[in-house]
Amino acid sequence: MSEAAEAIERSSDNAGDGTHAATEETPPKTNSDAARPLTGEGRLLTPRTWLICALLFVGSFTAYGLGSWKLFWKQSDNIHFVDLAHSFWKGQWWTLWSHPNQGPWKHRRDNDWGRLDYLTVKNIGPVKGTYVSQKTYGYNFYTTDGRGLIVDNSMIERSCGPHKNQLCRKTRWFVSFPPTPAVLMMPLVKIWDWRINDVWFTIAFASFNVVLIFLLVRLLTLRGHCERSDFEAIILAISFGFGTIAYFSSVRGEVWFTALIVGVTFNLLYILAALDVRRPLLAGIALAFAFGSRTATMFGAVFFFLQVLYPRGRFVGFGDGLKRAMPKLLLFVLPCLVAGIALLLYNHARFDSYTEFGHRYLPNWAGDRIRLTG
Repeated sequence: MSEAAEAIERSSDNAGDGTHAATEETPPKTNSDAARPLTGEGRLLTPRTWLICALLFVGSFTAYGLGSWKLFWKQSDNIHFVDLAHSFWKGQWWTLWSHPNQGPWKHRRDNDWGRLDYLTVKNIGPVKGTYVSQKTYGYNFYTTDGRGLIVDNSMIERSCGPHKNQLCRKTRWFVSFPPTPAVLMMPLVKIWDWRINDVWFTIAFASFNVVLIFLLVRLLTLRGHCERSDFEAIILAISFGFGTIAYFSSVRGEVWFTALIVGVTFNLLYILAALDVRRPLLAGIALAFAFGSRTATMFGAVFFFLQVLYPRGRFVGFGDGLKRAMPKLLLFVLPCLVAGIALLLYNHARFDSYTEFGHRYLPNWAGDRIRLTG
């Protein structure tokens, strides 16, 4: 072989070796690599991100405030959670007033307050329940233990009151919704007492939801689950806040809508913490607050369990893979279990039922509908 040919062959071999070495040093990216959290410029919260979040919050709060218009400048007519926050400070489960239209705000509507009447009936003893239509049910008093009684004043003991000559009957009113918003308002009632503007409270959480949607899309992108620019994330966040039913619920800012908005806030915090099973304890706490606002959000736990069983879309089985994930599962389940038990006991203390939030004891047609059809 000529010297020129040998030189060409050696050059070819060296090139092949170099190519092979380069291949070993920079292996092809896998799905797992693409999904790893980024560092440096890939951090979730950068100075630029903080600025975007601040602008989204201020802009959303302003827009919601303008959208609520006259509602923005006063309390709503349904201050159930403000009342319940005061009740919690007093160590009781029922409203502070003997009727919802009493108290500091006499314009409050008799709207979705659970009612219980406590009677001492002759030959039966103490019972508690609510009056219902005898024409509809065949009885006029529905008790918390499921009995239907026919009760009139002549059947009620007359041995109560300071002179022991009054009917043994009293009425208490309850908030028939899960209590998380009221718990969050408890520090505020210590500062502003009954003057808390629940519309502002709701709009603040709604504005935070717009920020959380932006952060969620950004986090999904950084983790490799999707490809969205910050501009696209902003558009999606604004679309959620102002292009869905979230807008109507936000600007109303009263009891039912407050619960919905607060539930969304903690649901989004839960998803952020639960993504890729990174922060199981925070995920459990957030979900506990979420279903303490709207009970249906408890089904969001499926999101966490599926990620444990199918990391990166691969089933780990119920053997060693599940055992390795057990510490994270326990961290997630613990706060949910504590909150769930607390809610069950809260219901039982009020209505003698672990699963009853009070909707069966709503007055008029609303309670009838729940009792008859569920």
